[in-house]
Formats: sequence, C-alpha cells, structure tokens
Amino acid sequence: MKTVDFDRCYLLHTYPFQDNSVIADFLSYEHGRQRAVIKNIRNTKKNPLRAIVQPLTLLQISWRGKTELKTVTSIESSGKRFMLRQQRLYSAIYLHEIIMRLVALGEESVALFEAYEHALYQLEGEGSLEFILRRFEFFLLQHLGYGIDWHHDVTAVALSEHSYYRLEYQRGYVPVPVATKDSYSGDHLLSIAYGDYGIQDRQLAAVAKRITRQLLGPYLGSEPLKSRSLFIRRAPLGSTS
Repeated sequence: MKTVDFDRCYLLHTYPFQDNSVIADFLSYEHGRQRAVIKNIRNTKKNPLRAIVQPLTLLQISWRGKTELKTVTSIESSGKRFMLRQQRLYSAIYLHEIIMRLVALGEESVALFEAYEHALYQLEGEGSLEFILRRFEFFLLQHLGYGIDWHHDVTAVALSEHSYYRLEYQRGYVPVPVATKDSYSGDHLLSIAYGDYGIQDRQLAAVAKRITRQLLGPYLGSEPLKSRSLFIRRAPLGSTS
C-alpha cells in the first residue's frame, strides 16, 4: 500500500461521503491530482478540521491507498490562505473546474501545481483577470498536449501578420484567402503566441478567449461550467472565464 507523507496540496472540491466523511479532490505538489476520503470530518461542528479543509488554503496532506480513492491519514494547514472575492473568487472556482475535468487522477506534475499556485497569487493581487485566466488556459493546453503550433500554420509555414487563418481542432491554423467571421488575423495570433493576451487591447483579449474556448471546449464536455454561471449571474461586468 502506497503511503505519502505531508505533500503540499490545494483542495479543489469536496462532497459528502457516508455519515461523517467527505471525498476530497485536491492538487498536490509531488503527486498531481488526487482523490481521498477524509474520515469523520462532519461528525461535529466543532471539529477543528472543518476550518482547515477549505479551498484556497495551502495544506500539508498525508494519505495512503492502492486505488484511485485514497484515505487521508493527516491534514494540516500551512497558514497560507488566499482571500478572494467576487470575480476573483469565481476565477479560482473556474480554475478548479477545468483542472478537475482535464487532469487525470494521479497525473504527477510539479509544473501544474506551480502554475495553479502562481495564478492564485496573481488573483490575490490586482492584475488583469483576463490575462491570469488566459495564461493558465494556454499553459494547461500545452501541458496536457492539447495545444497546437502557435507560430506556424498546418503546412509548417510561419504565421504572417498580414494573413488570415481558421483554427481547426487538433490540427491548428489553416490559411484562408480572406477574413471571415470564423477567421483570425495573423497579427493577433502572433501576439498571442508571444504571450500577449490583450491586457491593453480588448479586441485581442476577445480573440485569446475565443481561441481557448474553441480548443478547450471538446475536452471540457457538454456540461456547463458552474463558474461561468456565477460570472453571468453575479458579476456586473459580465463573464470573464
């Protein structure tokens, strides 16, 4: 039986299990996304673990088990908790949802943990939400092998800022003779390829968002993301994710 001692973790989601326990999905530093039972956490309102086992809190978790569903043997708080509200909180929930849907259980990735944690620090600051979310989405696409060649079209020719392209799922950018409602301009695509997601350019920001939705959509599935409904219903400036 495999045992892991005190890995750094962030909670992604919990749901009730049996009488007094919960099943928790969490992202760990050394072992990637994990799922485990936390026993007897709901047995009393005064249980100190209830205050610790919260999203956006850096935890030290130990667990054991041979199957995908592990058992937590110890859990402690590191003291760091990200205090996010409104759109920044909804953005963190969005990150949790796409990690849950796209990252397989047990897939080890220090880079993913660090990218997620970096996004939380940015969300806690005053940076552009569009930039933070797009940066994480493009990282995740590339990290999971869902990305494309951002600098060349499907014929391996370098993108031209004066040309137009259509994005095809799992293929990449296909040159088109003229601009259409479904095409992208080469200058926008080159800006995005070099990490400019439109902090100062609303049109470029819309293009970057459209590309990530087009590429992530088939992998996220047909069920709507709950975080997007939060943006639509509660955020006065509209959806960001």
